[in-house]
Amino acid sequence: MENNSATDIFNKMVKSVGDNYEPLVVYHLNNEEEIMLKDSAAKRTCRFCGRSEPYVTFKKVAHAIPHFIGNRILKSMFECDDCNGRVFSPMESQFSQFMGIYHTFHEVSKGGKVPAYRNNSKEKSKIVVENGNIKIDCVEGEDLVPVIDEKNHTIDIKAKRSYVPQSVYKIFIKMALTIMPESEMSHFKYTLEWLMGKRQFGYNLYLIERRYEGLRNPFGFDSCMIFRRKANHKDNVPAYIFGLAYYNFFFQTYIPLCDEDMALDGNVSIPYIPTPLDDYGVKFTRFHHDLSSAEKVSKEDVVQRFTFGNMK
Repeated sequence: MENNSATDIFNKMVKSVGDNYEPLVVYHLNNEEEIMLKDSAAKRTCRFCGRSEPYVTFKKVAHAIPHFIGNRILKSMFECDDCNGRVFSPMESQFSQFMGIYHTFHEVSKGGKVPAYRNNSKEKSKIVVENGNIKIDCVEGEDLVPVIDEKNHTIDIKAKRSYVPQSVYKIFIKMALTIMPESEMSHFKYTLEWLMGKRQFGYNLYLIERRYEGLRNPFGFDSCMIFRRKANHKDNVPAYIFGLAYYNFFFQTYIPLCDEDMALDGNVSIPYIPTPLDDYGVKFTRFHHDLSSAEKVSKEDVVQRFTFGNMK
């Protein structure tokens, strides 16, 4: 990507978002000081299931953004232990499986340690990161396979992943509703019903990913954010969009089933949220993941590509 074209793309992102949205909340996740999100209710109440003490407990640490992608500081006091463990922990596991090989190769760590990657617990093949070095052990007949293309100087590490698409999507919406200001939560009655499995919804659940290559942890900081639609917005856009930046990844999506979007009609657009990396012209690959299905995807092919110099 040339600098001029990168500048043009960045400026278009800035204009598109600026024409339609205003920033509502931004949290940076690399500070040392803990950020504890609270609601104003006199009795401690779960934002997701609506239950209060003593019918539910609040003993566990509830991370607003999953701990396994590096969040140590942003936590909430309004997620009960039942929702944390029974409802959202399985969704986080689906997200981990969805991004597993990419998290390993980009050295996404929890507490400073990068988890080893395996296609499944039965295989001996694995990818391990130690002291910044990547070690790949492949066993013949298993699904983790390296493919070397000496002509084009590439190595493809082919793997498989299994996940439930809608569960992956739901954990992003759970993140969004966790950092959503309490004053905005009245707009998400139907979203919460769907998130908690009390309402069916399964179309247009798209997650946009920008994966920035060539650098280790190019953002240098992790952050999450929500933008709210302006009253004088220019385009047909959803009321709220959520963004999450960590390591080499930037994800964004709209928040479905918001009552502010009931009047939307026709082609709805979602502007790309600009990041400093776009301003700098850092190259990225863009993915549009359709996560509408609630049916499990089994052994989907995934590939991580590397390039190398001439081996002669």
